[in-house]
Amino acid sequence: MKGMKVYPNVGVDATSVGNQNMGIFNGTGLLSRFTQGGQYTDMHEVYLWTATMMRWWDSSPAITARALRIIPDGFQPDVPDTSLSNVTGRYQFYPLNESYTSDAMGCRCIKDPLYVVNEYDFPTEFFTDEMTYPVFKEGINNPNSYQVVKKSVENTIEIPINKAFAMQSEYLNNKAILNNINYNNLKTNVLWTTNTNLIKATSISNPNPGSLNGVNTTKINIKINPNQSGNAVVTLHNGSITNPIYWSWHIWVTDNEINSIRYVTSEPNTAAYNYVNYAQKDNVLDTEFMDRNLGALDLFPTVNASTSPTAAELQRIKVSGGLQYQWGRKDPIPSFTNPDGSSYEIYLGTTASNGVISYTTLSESIYNNTSGNYIVPYNSYSTALSTDKITEKVSKNLSYSVKNPLVYMIPSNLSPSHPSNPNYNNGTDWVIDEVNIASDRWGHSDKKSPFDPCPEGWRIPDLPDVAIISYRDLGMTPWAKKGMNTAKYYTIESDFKGKLIKNSSGKILGFNFYDSSYSIGNYPFIGLRGYRSVAKNSTASYDISPYYTGIWSSSLTSNYLGRSIALTFDRSNNYMTAFNDDIDPYVAMNCRCVKVKTIGGLEDNGRPRMPIPPYTAVVASKTLSTEEVKTVSQEQFRVYPNPISDILMINGKAIESYYYQIYDTTGKLILEGKFINNQINLSQLKAGIYLIRINDSKDLTKIIKK
Repeated sequence: MKGMKVYPNVGVDATSVGNQNMGIFNGTGLLSRFTQGGQYTDMHEVYLWTATMMRWWDSSPAITARALRIIPDGFQPDVPDTSLSNVTGRYQFYPLNESYTSDAMGCRCIKDPLYVVNEYDFPTEFFTDEMTYPVFKEGINNPNSYQVVKKSVENTIEIPINKAFAMQSEYLNNKAILNNINYNNLKTNVLWTTNTNLIKATSISNPNPGSLNGVNTTKINIKINPNQSGNAVVTLHNGSITNPIYWSWHIWVTDNEINSIRYVTSEPNTAAYNYVNYAQKDNVLDTEFMDRNLGALDLFPTVNASTSPTAAELQRIKVSGGLQYQWGRKDPIPSFTNPDGSSYEIYLGTTASNGVISYTTLSESIYNNTSGNYIVPYNSYSTALSTDKITEKVSKNLSYSVKNPLVYMIPSNLSPSHPSNPNYNNGTDWVIDEVNIASDRWGHSDKKSPFDPCPEGWRIPDLPDVAIISYRDLGMTPWAKKGMNTAKYYTIESDFKGKLIKNSSGKILGFNFYDSSYSIGNYPFIGLRGYRSVAKNSTASYDISPYYTGIWSSSLTSNYLGRSIALTFDRSNNYMTAFNDDIDPYVAMNCRCVKVKTIGGLEDNGRPRMPIPPYTAVVASKTLSTEEVKTVSQEQFRVYPNPISDILMINGKAIESYYYQIYDTTGKLILEGKFINNQINLSQLKAGIYLIRINDSKDLTKIIKK
């Protein structure tokens, strides 16, 4: 099989084997009553049926058939090539594998040489509704969150409304919304905000679009006041803002520019020429994390004195918490808690006909009242009937979540314990009272979901594996550390080389991770709403837990348990795990978006399809000492032009990665991030003198912003 390229634990590229193009084969797994107790298994392996039985003509006919089986298992101990002794794994190709006919596996069709119609360009046939409605999908992939940096002048955010109609008609079983009587008097409202001075006014560019073509060009205009930051949720209605919400969008105005932090779980072995991103008994994940939580006004800073942050650092910590989300929901929920221990209120908006908004206060105590209007149990909000199909139940409950974006949707009953093994206890969901349904609410690595809460160009991170197997649980999440079992708890300081950032009374406020062996950025401590241990079947509490905080992934765990997976921190014991699957989907926690990557127009957000570039960990971003401020060099890295108006270039090699930290002349960190195509846009900087550090350089370069 010379020429075959192996993607360890994913599949193979056989497009150039002996000058033949056999195609690309991704893992399919199989369902077999003779394997793993009849559960779906071996997702990394390829299983494809042929139409040929083993034997059927004699007195003992076989119950097996031929299949293609390809094994790209990088966790096996075999040494396939003795010249590469440090490359292990089982990489095998079985074109005539024997499989039971009762097994369920994939199929790959071939052209039938006896049946040629229009060169195999077969017409697509559609099911039609009882009443005919057009198919309307325009805007369906538009973001649910719009982020801008606060400015010194008033600015406007424009939100296309077509997503609301596409989602209602395609996902929420509401085709009738496409009748023009349902968009003849459109209204918009600020449902809630953290800052009453954030939004000056809202308006609809065309309240009566008249047709779906008009819907496609209609926008919500949000005027943002100068020098203001904060969060808000704006809604779309017809007729009145008291009528049902068609859709809602998160408005996120940050104090400074959002940057990314690149982290690679394991460096690939470039000597393994026949493999793509090979790492021995590990997975290679290349991720660019957002530098802050979704909804945070600033990133959690890298603190010099970890037990006594400065006043400036404490102010940044205070606004670094962000907002929380139930697993799979697009709309944020306020935690009412800041990382520094202070609390905040939110404000409910009422938008007048002239677009001006008035507000009333919603306090934490009113929101957290389980007998009130904001924490609502399943039996109260669900209109699903026992006779409904699963898709109908999901659609009805999703519709409720869209109409009530501020409501925390909780279960009426927790899933029962497993009769013999608590590790198999089912998670409890908000979208349905069954298990493991709608597992793609936040999408998977090949496509961002229309329910994803991240802004344009970002998404919730996905996982390459969700099954914990003793010798395979390495590199299973983008937060995994090389050589450490993904799903175990380890100490934050000694194992992950993180720093505990505490206030003067010793309370942990968050965590810094900029060690060269584990550079994933900084994380504030907020808490989790509604957290309990599923395995222990503990009692649910729907306020904020003071012991745990975490970051969602977009994945549910294996074995149909219906439990969602997250990175979590335990403040009581100073532990963390990169893969916590002991969580119900109804829990609300923070999100840390990752950059959407594309190759050839296709999303590439899980395991990379192409060899990754060399990786250099970001050095810690910190306030500079007086001595460092004095150490200014122009030699090691040349940046130009200098002085600069907007785009700053670096004379680095195109194949290298360069990260930067920019400080003012007092040593305060202003910006940090990565050079893209050897350039960065610094137009947002005020005129003045700054210092820039590149990668792990000890020297600083002075730049002048015009």
